[in-house]
Amino acid sequence: MFRETKPDKIKTAEPGLHLCKVDSDQAREWLKINVKNRRIRKSLVEYLKRQISTDEWQGNHPQPVVFSDLGRLIDGQHRLTAIAESEVYNGSSLLLRVETGASDKVREYMDTGIPRTLDDRVQLDEDLVFNKFVTQIITSELGLKSGSKSKHKKATPDDAREFFAMHEDALRSVFERHRRERSTGQVIIALAAMEYFEVDAEKADEFYTDLFIPAGHVQQAQMLRDFLFRSAGSSCAGAVRREFYSKAVGCMKSHLDGREVKRVTRAESW
Repeated sequence: MFRETKPDKIKTAEPGLHLCKVDSDQAREWLKINVKNRRIRKSLVEYLKRQISTDEWQGNHPQPVVFSDLGRLIDGQHRLTAIAESEVYNGSSLLLRVETGASDKVREYMDTGIPRTLDDRVQLDEDLVFNKFVTQIITSELGLKSGSKSKHKKATPDDAREFFAMHEDALRSVFERHRRERSTGQVIIALAAMEYFEVDAEKADEFYTDLFIPAGHVQQAQMLRDFLFRSAGSSCAGAVRREFYSKAVGCMKSHLDGREVKRVTRAESW
């Protein structure tokens, strides 16, 4: 059972379960005994710092910060780094669960599982298939915003809820028409379609429905369909996804304006 303990009373090498209020100075002190740990992932630190700044910090996280019986930090370096860099002072502090005196060999078995995806962490709708679809759209949208960076920030549950509240109608419309085709069913294309629905729902409905019909009657949708099928073997790297998105937007804007597509070209935004 975790008991409230002042951080300066903790002896890291002795077995114990503690509930502590930690500020930036204390986090830095504990990071001094962060020996031979894995490399810090800056993207995760930034994600945790955003949780701190938006009051989403979860101090009762089931996985505590862990110190070994050799007195060194073996789990929790990202959380402590985030606290250290967030300048938590002036009587403020953040709650942390802390385990001390764990076997040093435990380190070999930590963080070997599969990371939880956004749809695992937040339920926006009772339909789990729709929930997964929405969180994939959110992740794709953040990927586009990150530009050429290979790693982009993670969406927090509050980010997801805000996005869903702003775009729910368009998301539901796209989901109802979405088909699991290898080429046309890409989430990045669904993102472009969601944005089209918010510009002109009737025309977006016509375009996106036709996209999944071989030899359909919407010329611009068929041009995009042909392009996506020709590109089916392309890499899923960020640059390729951005190209697919911009060409989808290009075809959709041509459809909106009533212009025939002679060659699939990019449009960077709406």
